[in-house]
Amino acid sequence: MKVYVAGPLSSETTVGYLKNMARMVSVAVELWRMGHAPYIPALDFLFAIVASVKEVPLTLEDLYELNYPWLEACDAVFMIAPSPGTDLEVARARKLGIPVYTTFEEIP
Repeated sequence: MKVYVAGPLSSETTVGYLKNMARMVSVAVELWRMGHAPYIPALDFLFAIVASVKEVPLTLEDLYELNYPWLEACDAVFMIAPSPGTDLEVARARKLGIPVYTTFEEIP
């Protein structure tokens, strides 16, 4: 099953942001070990870095729009914890009828 990993990213510090990314990747590793194909939207930070180097302006909304097609292609969403961005992703998934899980045990 293709699983979109949704969780908080924003932080007041770079270290906090990187810890949030690491948590998302850690969840993705567990999903992969369970036999699923996780999508990690947090890895779009590389896209943002390269866009910045190329002086291509990006907004937070641009990054959401970059990831929404992947969310829509997934069979499920794994929500690590609520946040403003995660809440938008979960609402979009539910509107599309994509199941949202919050624990590994819930996932078929």
